[in-house]
Formats: sequence, structure tokens, C-alpha cells
Amino acid sequence: MPKLLMKTTIVRSKMPNIYTSQNCGNNRSYTFRPIKSPTISFEVKADANVNLCLSPNMGETPHQQFEIFLAGWGGGESALRRNKKDDVHKAKTPGIVSPNLFRGFWISLEPHAIKVGKKGEGAPFLMHSDPFVNFTFSFYGYCTSFGTTGQWIFNDDDIGLPQPFYPPVPPIPPTPPVVSPAVKWLQCTSLSMCPAPVQVANGHNLPYVAAAFHNGALLPGYVTVHQPNICNISWGGAAHQKMDFFLLSNPGGADFVWQSGSFGSAPNGALQGGYTETGERLYIGRFKQGGVYVGGKVSIEKEDPRPHRRSRVKVHPSHSVCYAPFGGHEVRNSSYEVLCFKSVPLSLLGL
Repeated sequence: MPKLLMKTTIVRSKMPNIYTSQNCGNNRSYTFRPIKSPTISFEVKADANVNLCLSPNMGETPHQQFEIFLAGWGGGESALRRNKKDDVHKAKTPGIVSPNLFRGFWISLEPHAIKVGKKGEGAPFLMHSDPFVNFTFSFYGYCTSFGTTGQWIFNDDDIGLPQPFYPPVPPIPPTPPVVSPAVKWLQCTSLSMCPAPVQVANGHNLPYVAAAFHNGALLPGYVTVHQPNICNISWGGAAHQKMDFFLLSNPGGADFVWQSGSFGSAPNGALQGGYTETGERLYIGRFKQGGVYVGGKVSIEKEDPRPHRRSRVKVHPSHSVCYAPFGGHEVRNSSYEVLCFKSVPLSLLGL
């Protein structure tokens, strides 16, 4: 009886790609990859100081990015950092990475939340949520720093299995700072589109509080009833007019008061109206120019974070004034008033 020959097929699985990140010192120089899924999965082998960056662009975008630090601060802590300066969640995580073994992690990107967890665990150890902001990113970057090199495996690589196609994620639009649940910045193209706009001063035909983007900064300014489609701001010694802008809306009737300030100071309750191109906070100010009130921007004092330098220091030591647009120029005054909360109806706060 003839023997039956059995054909055997050997399936060889492709080894995953391993990427190496060199020590980039304390500058965190990221290598970026496109985001293909709402969940980013990866494995990493390193001593400590494992860093990732979520950005709308193929590079760092300081005012719109989040960074994830694993095994930082001597190796025992991890954190989520927003806008290169605010640690929104920090946790003790000793032994979370290893120099000898690949450890797996996942990042879940939700419309209003970012979560970071370990492979095989459903609960995140880092999380940040904000109901007022849509977290939308197109790229993520990776690096190791502070004397550490690392090896990485990314599960969105093509390893011989069919991969789903995800269209590019649109970049997150720049947004103004959240004021309160009762008072919000609304994106407008005309004064008539904003319910209950806030005036720079009380009276007929006086300007309204507004803000617009320019050169990476969000700058407080004003809109007039005579030019309801234009926001007037100042930057770099000149006045600028913007067709796209935000208006401060107060539909709930919160009470405001203009409090006196001078030489870079601001009273308690001051409303943040924007930020500079380097991320410093700007507040809403006003002063009289040519017999009328003009609205503009104020940089205030902030505390030096170094423990041995707890005295008050200026954000802009040479800019301790309120700037405003007037007559096609940027005008300034060291004596000004700052828009502050006086009271907010408890019903608007859910109390």
C-alpha cells in the first residue's frame, strides 16, 4: 500500500521591531509616530525616565500637548503633564519599568480623558479628565532621558497581521482657558452671536471683552459695536485686528468688578483672559486712553517655584503694565484695573 505524503507548512512569525531611544539629557527630544487607534499599546525596557508625548502635530506643541513620564523623579514616580508645565496627576510607581525585561503599557485616548495603565490591568494608574476640553491628538512621541537609554516595541507596527486603517486624527483646536461653569469664552465671528457679552465698561456703545490668537499667544482685547466682526488686540508694539475671536459670555448673571492694580500685580478673583506664546498667564485689564476705556492684557506676578527663592518675582519684570490696542498702536499704562469675580449665583454652581 503506497505511503501518503503529508505536506507540512511551517508558519514563521515575524519578530517585532525593536526601537532604541538614546539618552537625550533633560531636554526630552521625542521621536514621533502617527496615532492609528484610540488605544496606544507599547512595551519598553529601561532603567527609568521613560517619556511619551501626545501632540496634534508631528512635533511638540507646548500649549496643546500632554506628556507621560514613567519612572521619573529617581525612578519611583510617574506623572501626566499638561502644556509642558502642569503635572495634572502624579503617582508613586516604584519598580514600574525594568532594565532587563520588557514591561507593557497602554494609553487610552477618550474625548474628555486620558488614561494610562499597565498591560493586563484594566484600571489606570494615571488619569486626567476635563469636561470642557476635547482631547484629540494625531501623533505620539517617545524618548528616554536623564542618563537612560531604552528599547521599545509598539503594537501598532505591522508584524504580519492585517491592521485596521484609522484616518488621521484632526488636531485639537486651540481653546481659551476655562473661567468657570457660569462664565465662558465663546468662539464668535460677530458680537451679535454671543449671549450676554461682558462690557469693558458700563454704558452705551462701549466695547466688550474679547480675546484672539496671535503668534501662538491668546491675547485679551475688545470688540466694539461699530466693528462687531473685529477683535482688537495688541502685540509687539502694534495693534492687530482679528476676524476670528472669543467673547466672554455671562448668561447667568455673575457679578464682576474692576479692581485696581499696578506694576504687574492683580487682585484676588482676577479672570484669566489668555496666555503668552511662552505659556505665561494673561489677565483682562483696562485703563482710560483718549478719554475712553480700552481693554487689554496684564501679566501678573507669580511665585518662584524654587524653595530657596519664595519671594514674589515678576513674570515680565520690564512689562509690569497693562497693554491695549488704540489708534493702530499698542499703548500701555502702569496703573490699570483688572476684571475680577465679585459673586457667582449659587444656582450656577449646582449648589
